[in-house]
Amino acid sequence: MNDYNREYYESVNYTDYHARQDRYNQLALEITNHLKVHELDQDPILDFGCATGMLIKGLISLGYEEVYGADVSEWAVEQCEAANLNVSTTTNYGRHYGLTFALDVFEHMTIDQFNEFMTQIRTKVLVFRMPICREGESDYFLECSRADSTHIIRWTRRQWEAEFRRHGFVPLPINLHTIYNSEGVYTGIALQEKFYL
Repeated sequence: MNDYNREYYESVNYTDYHARQDRYNQLALEITNHLKVHELDQDPILDFGCATGMLIKGLISLGYEEVYGADVSEWAVEQCEAANLNVSTTTNYGRHYGLTFALDVFEHMTIDQFNEFMTQIRTKVLVFRMPICREGESDYFLECSRADSTHIIRWTRRQWEAEFRRHGFVPLPINLHTIYNSEGVYTGIALQEKFYL
């Protein structure tokens, strides 16, 4: 068992987490509508760090059929299984994904784990969001990001951009109603170069 148990999902940044399904439904609709313009919303879809599966439910409600999830939290995966979602505690790196979500997850990983994910994932499009530090600072800009003891990687936006490029992805900022950039959060889509050259 790890730190991501039921208590985690009811504390710190997640005190109202289980009441956010409508927000995740709207996020799924908004981001897929944005990606459809360039035919970047293709199945299969992976929600990496899916927690209890709210984004997966939102994607399924829009008609996406091949939606998978992965999360290290055994408790969260049990909640997903109870809802008949296709979720595992491990990531299937053998599958080629058209679209992968990694929202509020990379900061929980060690640098080695992040590099392993970026090296092994086979996806055309990666939608990401993570808390960031301001340039020249070593801790998160937002207090709520500093309050979560499971947050490990503390990088600036430039550092994240450099890492995506080093792994063959071109990061582009995204600013929609439900998912956007701010001084303390870096949000965007990263396109794998080999598919778009």
